[in-house]
Amino acid sequence: MPKIAVVTDSTSCIPQELIKEYNIKVVPFHIHFEDKVYSDDTDLKSTDFYKMQKEAKESGKNIPTTASATTAG
Repeated sequence: MPKIAVVTDSTSCIPQELIKEYNIKVVPFHIHFEDKVYSDDTDLKSTDFYKMQKEAKESGKNIPTTASATTAG
């Protein structure tokens, strides 16, 4: 019988208890800001993202952008 896996991206906001209980694979979104690329909820927490976005807007810089999550690698 083939195995079934549940995979979602980091923006799904599934509670940690459910992720552990059902062995859900969470793939992080990539966030591009200036010359850096961050992995959502790994090297950049949502509170930091919103702070960066606000500061960029106030200073006239480009706001952070996102890229699709991938499982490659």
